[in-house]
Amino acid sequence: MTLALSKNLKSHAEQKNVLDFSKQREQTQGDRMISITTYGASASAKDNTAAIQSAINAAKAAGTTVDVPAGTFKHAGVLNLDGVQMTGHGDSSVLAATNAATQAVMLTGTGAGLSNLKLVGAGGERLASYEAGGLSVLNATNFTVDHVTIDHASAAGMHISGSSNGKVTNNVLSYTGADSIHFSNYEGVNHDIEVAGNRIDHSGDDGVAVVSYAADGAASYNINVHDNAVVDQIWGRGYSVVGGHDIVIEDNYYNNNQAGFAGVYIAAEGEYGTLPVDNVKVEDNVIVSAGGNHGSIHVYASSGPVTDITIDNNWIYNSKNTDVILNGGSGQSGISVTNNDDYGPAAFLSDQAGAKPVVSGNTENAAKAAPTLTEWLAAHNDGGTAAPAPVTSAPAPITTAPSPAPTTPAPTAPTPAPAGLTLIGNSGGNTLKGGAGNDILNGHGGKDMLTGGAGSDSFVFDTRSEANGDTITDFAHGLDKIDLSHIDANSRAAGNQGFTFIGEQGFHGTAGELKAYHSGANTYLAGDVNGDGSADFTIKALGAHSFATADFIL
Repeated sequence: MTLALSKNLKSHAEQKNVLDFSKQREQTQGDRMISITTYGASASAKDNTAAIQSAINAAKAAGTTVDVPAGTFKHAGVLNLDGVQMTGHGDSSVLAATNAATQAVMLTGTGAGLSNLKLVGAGGERLASYEAGGLSVLNATNFTVDHVTIDHASAAGMHISGSSNGKVTNNVLSYTGADSIHFSNYEGVNHDIEVAGNRIDHSGDDGVAVVSYAADGAASYNINVHDNAVVDQIWGRGYSVVGGHDIVIEDNYYNNNQAGFAGVYIAAEGEYGTLPVDNVKVEDNVIVSAGGNHGSIHVYASSGPVTDITIDNNWIYNSKNTDVILNGGSGQSGISVTNNDDYGPAAFLSDQAGAKPVVSGNTENAAKAAPTLTEWLAAHNDGGTAAPAPVTSAPAPITTAPSPAPTTPAPTAPTPAPAGLTLIGNSGGNTLKGGAGNDILNGHGGKDMLTGGAGSDSFVFDTRSEANGDTITDFAHGLDKIDLSHIDANSRAAGNQGFTFIGEQGFHGTAGELKAYHSGANTYLAGDVNGDGSADFTIKALGAHSFATADFIL
């Protein structure tokens, strides 16, 4: 298979300035480094957290680099690289987490970096905190993450927030609980960051996601996502921009979305409170077997403008829905769809939003075999230091970690539906998205956005304070359940009392009543636990619903 290089697709070396980090590694080896074993870390120890952190602190004081020798070093706590570089000897240097909630390596400060080693998470249920991810880059500047393998992170494989002037290059991420590489503006704006040469497989949610929420301040910008590959995705979108501006998604590869979502997704989502999108370039990408519920490339606006989107010179194969879909209402403008090659079998373009894009130079061809990842790499990588292709079979269980193995399906099965997920948030405002199975979602504290997805899902609320202000985005009557059984419905009686659902009646001044009411386009559930006739907690369900007792576990 030969890609159409005549379509102005320059050579890798001409297009990009991807650094050869193997040279950087050689230079670093000549410097004096501090080994974690010097401070007591041992492959036989049950928990090396204190020893590894001591080595990190010593390296910071000495202005040098931390070395992780070959071996598997277990740690139960978070490791913080504050302005410190840590390097290893490839995948033989392993930091293996034993506690899902505190498994992350944190990069903070100026000049922090991680390279040439492997992070193995504890797996298990999907979590949402920074500490439960594989690597969290928070308020860091001039940082690097290069040739790092991240397996089975319980949250995001890599979460980047409030950071700038960084490079995320040549990494391999597999079987993450949430997005594989996730940008948020929780800690501040991200800007001037390059994401290149990474290989992602079996992502639990979006492959590479730039997300900016209105509640968290300004949008991230100047993020360059190029020369990456995302394959065999379990849930979510391949490459997404959901709030942000001046973003480039270029020269990437995508193959096989198992959940029916887009290979590339550009959106301003009012239901999730995200910021507008402006000046995004989607160019020279190969997108294979994407879409279903979405188009292979999907542009969506339910709030805020989505403007100046360039979709140019992409190759789209075996789309499960229309290749390019523009939908979601007004607010889309300055969109161009040009010089793309479509290889069937679906239609090419659907302008459901009335965006009236500029359309020219696109070619609708007969269906043909799409390039494999190996073929794409062979035709594409004539420069740089590409990471190895992702694993093609599920990794062997990590016998040193006590947590259960992840519930994601084995990749050798023919695109099975994902097993049910258990998604648990923390005290912040979380966004939890289920999969195609029968999922359990519990946002805990904060005002959470809960999306069950397909299957029969349970939305669980432990206390009225944790329930108050949460939003269920896609409740399906006859399938899903809202579980309020953990909340004491009558604070004036001993024990844990159950609620009585009274439909859309007003409260009667009786403790333990649960009612539904409508406001605008949405439906609300309110509970009175002390009998004063006022709501003690409120849960929003997007859309118009007619709730019945059968929808609840009371």
